[in-house]
Parts: sequence; C-alpha cells; structure tokens
Amino acid sequence: MPRQFITRAIKTIHKTPHFTFNVMDVETDGIKKDFPQVLRIPAVLVIPLTPTGRTVLVRQYRYPVQQEMWEFCAGGIDQGENPDDTARRELVEECGLVVDTVEFLSEFEAMPSVAVNSFRVYLAPLSDVALDFARTPDMEDEIILTKIVHLNEIRGMINAGEFHSGTMLAAYGILMAHLQTRGGQ
Repeated sequence: MPRQFITRAIKTIHKTPHFTFNVMDVETDGIKKDFPQVLRIPAVLVIPLTPTGRTVLVRQYRYPVQQEMWEFCAGGIDQGENPDDTARRELVEECGLVVDTVEFLSEFEAMPSVAVNSFRVYLAPLSDVALDFARTPDMEDEIILTKIVHLNEIRGMINAGEFHSGTMLAAYGILMAHLQTRGGQ
C-alpha cells in the first residue's frame, strides 16, 4: 500500500520581504507531527564565462553561518521580473558586468528538506576583455571583493575547502555537466 503524506494545515509564524517561516501540521502513516518550512523567493545564480574558461567569484559574508564565502553572482527574482533580466541585473549589481545574452542551464531546489529555495542557473558568455572590467561594488552590503579565476582554480578551491557553499557547488556541477555535454572547457 502506498504511503500517504498529508498536510493538514500550514501556519505562518514570521514573514519578511524574502522569507516566510511556517509550521506545517503533517501526517504520515497515521503519525501526526509539526514540520518547519521556510519559503524563499525564487532566485537566479549566474556564471559569467569567457571562451578561455575564466569567470568571476564574489566574496560575501553570510550571516547565518557567520563566515565569508566565495560564490557566483546570485540574487532573488523581484515579483513580476523576468528571471533572464534578474540574471543580467545581478551581474551588474554584484560585479559591474553588462551582458546582452544569458543562457538558462537548469533549476534546482537548494534545501528541499526544510525549504522551498529554488535557483535558476544561468551561463553568461562574455569576452576575456569584458571580464577584466569586473569590480567590487561600492554599496553592496554583503560583498567584500571580486576575484577573476579560471574554472580549474575553482576545482582546486573545492578541494581546499575554500569554495564550499552547497548552492554554489550545485551550480558548478550543473555548469561542468553543461560544458562536458557541449564539449568545452
């Protein structure tokens, strides 16, 4: 007999512009329990990439884990905003890069065990000359600096524990699968 997963009620306990915190009254196989749920606005994650395999990372302070982390550009999709436009906007806001074209690669749920936290991953092709203009933003509240790296350097950063955000590792894996499929990098 198939298992039944029933949500009896969802109670919102706190709400912010980007997050909703709920308690779910659920029942599984006749057992009732409360389960936490976090809803986050959908987000994009955009990876600028040159034909020679260079990209830019941003160093951000992440308050929940109280540490600095290397990441790709990412941010929430404003209500009514086209996700492709969000990807281009985030590149400008986080590292000063302007691109005309972004390519949607995939979408994933970052933390399905506790949160609805979806990310759309984009590739932003650009020239090596254009990438050289990447800069640390003046007024961004979390970004500390930007760093231009080759994809091979990210592999080394992963092995050294310097690139360790689960969301960023998922995006890197999606990018590498895409590049392998198309025979590049």
